[in-house]
Amino acid sequence: MFSLFLLLLNFCASILVIKQFRLKGGYFSRLQRCQWLLKYLIKNNLVETKKKKTETGTKEVIQLPKFYYQKKDSLDCFTFELGGKNHKEFLMMGSVLEEMFLGDLVEIDRKPMLVTYKLLLDTISRRLSIREVKAKNGSIEIMAGVFWDYDKMPNMLISGGIGGGKTYFIYTLIKVFMEVGTVKIADPKKSDLGVLADLPAFKGHVVMEKEEIFRLLEDSFEMMIKRYKYMREHENYTMGKNYAFYEMPPYVVIVDEWAAFFSTLDYKETERVLKVLMPLILQGRQSGVYMIIALQRPDAQSLPNGIRDNLLAKVSLGRLSELGYKMTYGDDNKNKSFVNKSGVGRGYLDIGKGIPQELYSPFVPEDFDFLEEFSKFDHMIELDFESMRITGRDREMLDDMHSTEDEMKIRKMVSEEYQRKRQEKLDEASDIKIE
Repeated sequence: MFSLFLLLLNFCASILVIKQFRLKGGYFSRLQRCQWLLKYLIKNNLVETKKKKTETGTKEVIQLPKFYYQKKDSLDCFTFELGGKNHKEFLMMGSVLEEMFLGDLVEIDRKPMLVTYKLLLDTISRRLSIREVKAKNGSIEIMAGVFWDYDKMPNMLISGGIGGGKTYFIYTLIKVFMEVGTVKIADPKKSDLGVLADLPAFKGHVVMEKEEIFRLLEDSFEMMIKRYKYMREHENYTMGKNYAFYEMPPYVVIVDEWAAFFSTLDYKETERVLKVLMPLILQGRQSGVYMIIALQRPDAQSLPNGIRDNLLAKVSLGRLSELGYKMTYGDDNKNKSFVNKSGVGRGYLDIGKGIPQELYSPFVPEDFDFLEEFSKFDHMIELDFESMRITGRDREMLDDMHSTEDEMKIRKMVSEEYQRKRQEKLDEASDIKIE
């Protein structure tokens, strides 16, 4: 009886160990993934069967295609050999792996005769606390091991419906950028971000009326020119260096509820906005001027493609429809498996690589108060350019930075024909809600 008891105890302990290894991504977890993948290949006829002679006759033997699985750092890497009968199927395995393992495809690596899919699994364990998120050397760690290098991949588009965590994510970005530079805010709906206007550090930095938003964008455009002028005239001017080399703080413009603002503009007002917005987005990076635009649904009527394509980092929060994901991340990701999971602050993030990955925005504890945190700041970190005057030559210098393609984009977007068609679509469009 004692021997049986020890045997039973050993069996239960083994089951417990195997479960713990599976939960923590250990050996048995990796083994299980291999078994699941093998089962998929067999059920979908992605294996070869050959007949083998035996003493009693013949039997079918399954011959597996060559594939490899490796756990490398934080990523699970699945490599398939190409060139066989399943060549096309293996080139489309990314979305299959995402759906099977509820993971996130973050990179596809191609080598001669091989394709490797790198997945990030157990994303929620990488969630950071709001107190851990900092801007350092032109980069923000949004999740553990996931960085937005805003100096290299400038500007951000944020989409998402009510209750998805969009506002808290914007608050997080405001907090992070306030610690290293200047933040300007436009809130045309006079809601969540507008409440910051009365705090000491935000005096003159938050606008809500239409004319104020016009002036904010125009002033930011002027600031960009002044920052370029400052760099050009600096005693240590070095070609190719960005604003950080000259110890300048970043200058970030955040416009929330962009669609509510842009959809109310007539032809002349649209022209006035786009003439400064496009250069800000296309040319602001080197001078450290960045745009962050947030809205519920980034359709072409409220956010022309020329703008959306140059907001290199993209974030969606909450539950979006298939159309909502397509509008945010474009047609290049139509094969991406977007999964709507519950939970505030959960969504997707493209940090500029063109591949959206699952996101859990920084966690905000119950005892954390944004207004209290923002009240600790008595001013923004900014340079005083009041005495600097912009000459015609300075504007010519900025014009010289335009490429022909950029100039054509701007002209097309401010053309009367484009605005007329846009207004017609706005008049005809029904109000499509995000799921």
